[in-house]
Amino acid sequence: MKVDVKTAVLAIIIIAIIVGGTAYWYFYIGPGKPRVVVMGTSADFPPFEFVDEQGNIVGFDVDIAKYIAHKYGWKLEIKDIAFEGLIPALQAGEIDMIVAAMTITPEREEVVDFSIPYYNASQGVLIKAGNPDITTVEDLYNKKIGVQAGTTGEAWAEENLANYSEIIAYQRVYDAVTALVAGYIDALILDDPVATYYGNASADVEKASLVIDTGERYGIAVREGDTELLNKINAALDELIHSDTYYELIEAWFGGS
Repeated sequence: MKVDVKTAVLAIIIIAIIVGGTAYWYFYIGPGKPRVVVMGTSADFPPFEFVDEQGNIVGFDVDIAKYIAHKYGWKLEIKDIAFEGLIPALQAGEIDMIVAAMTITPEREEVVDFSIPYYNASQGVLIKAGNPDITTVEDLYNKKIGVQAGTTGEAWAEENLANYSEIIAYQRVYDAVTALVAGYIDALILDDPVATYYGNASADVEKASLVIDTGERYGIAVREGDTELLNKINAALDELIHSDTYYELIEAWFGGS
């Protein structure tokens, strides 16, 4: 049987359109479309999250989130939000999860659900380079102490120093470090790995000897009742923490500390 060439070509084109249209629907509109998960973070907290020279948000927490997203084939989007605005943004549905070196606390657990812990930390102290070292809590008395608003460092300072020193809260760690260098504050309390990072990265500040053992544990926060997302995050974190990849990330961002 003879087949008309034009008819055959037309049939092939029609089939291609149908297949292509079906594939487009499946992968871009239908059930095959990758799930978009929006991560909220405060990108001023190196080495956990910060903006690199190319303008990209990078860091230990970002790599954690990318690992989770890759495991499930999700498309990860990142929103940079001031730390104290992260939980309100989560509750408002602007983001799906908070990955921002956020300490698990009873107060926060009243309004969000946390994953299993993925990092342990204490509080450190930054001082201006050349200033006398701070070795005890009493060395912080009668000074202007900087903290980041909404953090456990602020909570600790308010509980332990408010009767002795002036506590000044900043929205961003960058602003607090700038204030420290300019002499507007005498010391800056922030998570110890971040204090270590700044102490190593800048000649203008140095990490004091005092480490405040607060026994903190970081977790990923999701909206209350979002069990499906939380279970997936926990499964991925458990897999990561018990793999060589986790220790490679520790080495890469903290130098094995």
